[in-house]
Amino acid sequence: MRHSRIVLFALVGAVGFLVDAGILQVLSRAAGVEVHIARAVSFLAASATTWRLNRQYTFGGRRLDGSQFVEWLRYLWSSAAGGLVNYGAFAALIALTGNHGLYPVLGVAVGSLAGMGVNYALYSRYVFRRPARPMSN
Repeated sequence: MRHSRIVLFALVGAVGFLVDAGILQVLSRAAGVEVHIARAVSFLAASATTWRLNRQYTFGGRRLDGSQFVEWLRYLWSSAAGGLVNYGAFAALIALTGNHGLYPVLGVAVGSLAGMGVNYALYSRYVFRRPARPMSN
């Protein structure tokens, strides 16, 4: 079960990447939106997409007690934490190895894996955790 959840999580991440990159390209290149604004919009769209897909498929049946809006906010904060770890791992690798050859690409790969691990942990334990069972007397 855990293996299939990780595979689903990775597939949802790939869909999120396509949504993010696609919207970024359309807004920044075709519509002429400033790239940082376009990136904020594409990130939110990708996050909304991955939240819904992860909620439905990866962590199906696991819901927080409370509103979907609160769950969405937790998802965004968790995504931001994973993004910081992603960038931190990327920057650390570049600082250690220099900015030549394949090292930036390797940095993206290492950062992505580190961020994915943090996101999975936060999503499964914080965003989509199973509600606590009431204690029986």
